[in-house]
Amino acid sequence: MEKKRIGIIGGGISGTCLGYHLSLYDNAEVIVFEKATIGGASTAKSAGTVCLFDDSLKNRYWDVRLYGFESYLKMEAEEKGSAGFDKTGTLVVATNEQVEATIKTGIALAKAAGYTVDVNLFDANGNDKFASDPMTINVSDIDAEGEVTVDASKFVEAPELWSAEKPNLYTLVMTIKDANGNVLNDGDTVTIIKDLKVKGATSALKQGTKVKNIRLLYDVTDGHDIDCKIDGFGAMKLKSSVVKKI
Repeated sequence: MEKKRIGIIGGGISGTCLGYHLSLYDNAEVIVFEKATIGGASTAKSAGTVCLFDDSLKNRYWDVRLYGFESYLKMEAEEKGSAGFDKTGTLVVATNEQVEATIKTGIALAKAAGYTVDVNLFDANGNDKFASDPMTINVSDIDAEGEVTVDASKFVEAPELWSAEKPNLYTLVMTIKDANGNVLNDGDTVTIIKDLKVKGATSALKQGTKVKNIRLLYDVTDGHDIDCKIDGFGAMKLKSSVVKKI
């Protein structure tokens, strides 16, 4: 089949995005024409942020926003640095209950799958500010080389203000749970609940494999929050969503 020759005028975000998606078709030959530098005009003046939770788009466009986010992750998975996409996380402040409701709607739209994280916020006196309204985060499991993103927020009534005399106002505690909702701790023994492909290995990690003396990781960006050693595979990292505590 003869390829269709397609010319796109302008190498900004719109032109390059269109060119990228058209290039995915085998019968398309795409050329992007730009008089200066790719992405050097109005696109260069953009902040270039990708935020899953904001009010710039109606909720009905959620799938479009999520598609864009997943696309950047897939580009990075294909060739690191190709999209220049760095995941830094999102901090959303609810200034009132109406804003909080908007944020919660965004959270509800997340593709909840995998594992959950319980969140507690203790003040200087040891009181849990979330005791009357417990906070549990469903992790959004995005299928792009195991990448995972989490955005969550909660409104705190009458928060204490920081001062030099009281610099440590709150302690945030996050509790990781397995696929069945059991709390995981360092040193636990778990089993794998499904077959897992392992990069560089000739065989898969089989369901039922026992993993001893796990170590939990909290400061992670890819969702692999368990550090462990497995016979025949050596040191590796797992997601808590694919294990069951024994």
